[in-house]
Amino acid sequence: FASLGRAGECSLFARLCDAWVVVLGLTTMPESIDASLVGQPADVPENPRDLTGHLAAHARMPGRAAAVLEVSDSAGPGFRRAHVVGDKGQFHVGDRDFKLLMAGGGLVDESPMPAEPATFAQLIAMQWRRLIERPSLAHAGASGTAPKALACVLACLLSARTGEPESPVKLLAMQGV
Repeated sequence: FASLGRAGECSLFARLCDAWVVVLGLTTMPESIDASLVGQPADVPENPRDLTGHLAAHARMPGRAAAVLEVSDSAGPGFRRAHVVGDKGQFHVGDRDFKLLMAGGGLVDESPMPAEPATFAQLIAMQWRRLIERPSLAHAGASGTAPKALACVLACLLSARTGEPESPVKLLAMQGV
């Protein structure tokens, strides 16, 4: 999952939370997360809201699965993109496009990216419009995902600080969740 954008559009913390909500919507809690943060003007901050720069994370999932995140609030034109790779094919999805491929590479379905890129504000407006017009699209379990996503964010922060993989499950347990 990649979520890149400019400073002032969306904070690194918000992008990282969003990334984990998406990833946890597709898979289970990671066993460990190994993260690196570059571009931070000083040491890794205590408060995740003060994060800035570029963060890369590798998550080990149960059952021989993995997730890789690339998140930045300092990377130019904004976009979000998920790539899901499985035994039977690949699914690539962005804010306004998608492509589904068979394992051999044959195209199953796609909706190409419109020629004119959307601004950050337009993407937010599109999402709210979609939820207002079709409330059934709202993820019913999203509130249950929030504590897990925050634990993953904090594991990224701790890993970036220690240089070692960290367990979001242990962080959740320490909070009594």
